[in-house]
Amino acid sequence: MNTDRDYFLLLVDIRDSTELPPDRLARAMPRLKEELPRLNKRFRKDLALGLRVSYGDEVAGLFVSASRLFAAVAAVRDVLHPDAAVRFVATRGRIAVPSRDIRTVGGPVFKEAADTMERLKKHKRFGAWRLGDSLLDAVLGSLTETANVLLEEMTDNQRAVFALVRRDLMRVQIAERLGKSKQSVSSAAIRGHVDLVVEAEDAIGRILASLGQRNPFGSGISK
Repeated sequence: MNTDRDYFLLLVDIRDSTELPPDRLARAMPRLKEELPRLNKRFRKDLALGLRVSYGDEVAGLFVSASRLFAAVAAVRDVLHPDAAVRFVATRGRIAVPSRDIRTVGGPVFKEAADTMERLKKHKRFGAWRLGDSLLDAVLGSLTETANVLLEEMTDNQRAVFALVRRDLMRVQIAERLGKSKQSVSSAAIRGHVDLVVEAEDAIGRILASLGQRNPFGSGISK
């Protein structure tokens, strides 16, 4: 780790955790803690410090690249569903201490993330991007919020279809997996705006992946 370069900090917070019924948290948190080692293996090439539960109900991870930031958000979101929902902040900046304990690293990137998370909670939004370019942040924010609103309006059946569409399964394969007709799956996908959510989340991933080469909005951000 290097205090002279920028990193990308991801904070994922369980939304309204103090108001959740204890039994829901009791189901969600063990699932999350069991999944984190697999997520750290999945994202290991992008991580400076692995994802871990920090301060009770917040997941934090320090990335060397922006490309998998939203994939990590979606993974945490999905493992907590349906017992809990999340909000997230992704920031870009310097660290203060090259520690292996993410709770002691500190620095501008952590200060920005903490301040942004507080504002996010007040405005009751899903996510906020602070990657060093206001236009980039706005575009990512618009895509993120749109996808999340549609996702949270899905029925359980529509969300199950969404999960399989996102894995590139064909409608007939999804029907076989879910024990439903192809027509039923197609109807669920249309009513749940499944393809639109998949397209929005894919666009987020493509924009983030491009930052390692060239900022698509012209300010030259690189990892």
